[in-house]
Amino acid sequence: MTSESPPLLVAAAHRRGAERLDWPAPAGLVAPSVAAVAAAAAASGAVWLGGGEPTLRADLPALLDATSAHGVGLDTDGLALSTARVAASLQARGLTRVRIALHAGRADAHDWLVGLPGAARRARKAIEACATAGLEVHGAVTLTRPTMDLLPETVGLLLRLGATHVRLRRVRRRGPAAAAFITLSPRLGLLEPFLEEAIQRALDGGATVSLDGLPRCAAPRAPAGVFAARERVVLPAGAGMAALFALLADPPAGPPCPACPGGPTCPGAPADYLAAFGRAELDSEVDLPPVRPIARPRARGALPEAPPPRAGRAPATRLRAARRAVRLGDLGGDPLGGTRAAPVRAAVTVTFDRARTSRDLRQALVRGAQQGAAVLVVAGDLTHPDAPELLREALRLSAPRVEVHADPTPLSAWSDRQLFGLRRLARLVAPRGLGDRPEAVAAAARLTDAAGVAVDFGAGGGAADDSRPPRS
Repeated sequence: MTSESPPLLVAAAHRRGAERLDWPAPAGLVAPSVAAVAAAAAASGAVWLGGGEPTLRADLPALLDATSAHGVGLDTDGLALSTARVAASLQARGLTRVRIALHAGRADAHDWLVGLPGAARRARKAIEACATAGLEVHGAVTLTRPTMDLLPETVGLLLRLGATHVRLRRVRRRGPAAAAFITLSPRLGLLEPFLEEAIQRALDGGATVSLDGLPRCAAPRAPAGVFAARERVVLPAGAGMAALFALLADPPAGPPCPACPGGPTCPGAPADYLAAFGRAELDSEVDLPPVRPIARPRARGALPEAPPPRAGRAPATRLRAARRAVRLGDLGGDPLGGTRAAPVRAAVTVTFDRARTSRDLRQALVRGAQQGAAVLVVAGDLTHPDAPELLREALRLSAPRVEVHADPTPLSAWSDRQLFGLRRLARLVAPRGLGDRPEAVAAAARLTDAAGVAVDFGAGGGAADDSRPPRS
């Protein structure tokens, strides 16, 4: 289990080396003074000195002298603590605990993540040296997609080296990790078995465990007590600290999964994760009674029937869902067999917004077309830079009918070829009042001439009762 951890007091500005992880480094950030850190520690009580890499400070002994009365720990990469002599000297200054990062049990994986050859070997030596010196040792692991299958062995290694606490944290979409978030962030559905095995291994070894930034459904069979509140960050006075605080703040969590118990056992759905990957791993967490589909025997050479509409069902993203499907035997042509469908709506709407990425809109269009609705409505802003290609792709999906409900004026900037690509569009519905605007009428006429698409300026532009976007 876990207990509330002391806050992280930012005592250093930057990390060591060219890390691929998520510590931000805004311009103008400088290390805070010893006096500023000491004042923040006095106001906060027990703290972790960290942030960037505190052992990069030449005045670290003086910093420990100024803060040790409040109960201080060191959050570090461990590269400067690889000998018992150094660990003992810091302990003599009042250091009581260390939290050392070891992101993977295999040296090449850890070294690649932190961008420093030999870092894993020195981090291991530091954990052993600190444990030998009598310091309380916490192991810190940032969860990434390339290393998630190594997680159980990484936790086992931490325990063998002398760690008595293990902190597993989700990589955030910030700092160096922002540009590579898609490849660095593990998918929750794939992470689940490795995460649960690692938690159990730590608990069996007598260690305490805390998970930072992960929703409850990331490890549904783990004890609720391991899901800790987000670590509080304390910033001393110093240049650039306000900018750093803004970068460190997690955006508000998204809506929870349908089966979420809520409360303190779940910090909610990470907003940066939802923006990158959608909600499939959350919305698939609905504990419904399994429904065994009836398979229809096919005549020799006959093609299988088309799968039934998804109708609100999320794809099975968990291994346990796959095992349940295997037990059903024959899924009857339904890849989501065993989950109960919602009623099929008459229309499903996907809203174009310039703030949404093309990847996000493509996913929403595919999900919308899979719901089984008679009409897939594309609404919103046709000035999105990829609107012509996205609409052309929407017309290739399985929706029987595709309509656009939007202001046609942006179509005036489209080429004849782009307009011709919309020839399978059922109709374009313009909001009321645009029929009096010559530019809108002219753009609509171009669409009709190039693609033969009817334009309705009087219907009001909406699928009134069925325009809710599909769950993502």
